[in-house]
Amino acid sequence: MRSQRLIATISIGGGALIGLALFAGTLRWLMDSWLTDPNYSHGFLVPFIAAFFIWRARDAFRVRQPSTLGLPLLALALLLHLFATPLRIYPLSALALVFGVAALTLLIWGAPALRASRYAFITLALMIPIPFIDQISPTLEAFTARVATSSLSLVGTPAVTLGSQVQLSSITFEIGAACSGLRSLASLVTLAVVFSGIVEGPRWGKGLIVLAAVPIAIVANLLRVTSLLQFAQMFGAAAGLEYYHTYSSPVLFLIAFSLLIIFARVVRCSEIRFA
Repeated sequence: MRSQRLIATISIGGGALIGLALFAGTLRWLMDSWLTDPNYSHGFLVPFIAAFFIWRARDAFRVRQPSTLGLPLLALALLLHLFATPLRIYPLSALALVFGVAALTLLIWGAPALRASRYAFITLALMIPIPFIDQISPTLEAFTARVATSSLSLVGTPAVTLGSQVQLSSITFEIGAACSGLRSLASLVTLAVVFSGIVEGPRWGKGLIVLAAVPIAIVANLLRVTSLLQFAQMFGAAAGLEYYHTYSSPVLFLIAFSLLIIFARVVRCSEIRFA
């Protein structure tokens, strides 16, 4: 028994080293993305969260039930990586990395361990930056500007929209990438997945928690931008940008997460389990 465990440990360690060497370029791209893309600055935390979910599923890893199905899935992951790397399609390569680790889990420990640790792999997939983000952002910026202008008109504040610009009576604001909502959307969806992984409840309820994070994040961002513009109209652009712009993001993100918790209770997911 000890010799089998030793052989398994050596095999896993060797496989990890080979994997690090094979995916070195992809890992560098991920780290560069987390450092330079504010929408994915939470990426550095994701591997630790995934490690927590692996630790929580530790009982399932104590009994090995290897599945040969993991072998063709591992081969598929490697093929995806070999296809993506020369073309520099790093998001696909990163997805292949997560898929490959999941396939290895199935191959070495079996389906029970993979099921028990599924949230680890879901959260790892969420650390991968979405491709074509530069093409998506302008559309969201213009949408945010239009909705904010309409909301301001409802409360009697005159505003005109021109693309992603909002012109108030004496101030013109450019709705940039930071106000498009992508950052809060990526962060809240990731947080919703983590939350659904530690909360007890029906599977359909957990799925709805993740889905609900999308409209909640969008509405929270629209509220933030609209109130920021109203604040700037009342107290000046400097006050709006220097103070309110800084403090409104964390406050409204906390409000959004609170709404997510309330929604979780509605879908019968209220008890939290860490261990």
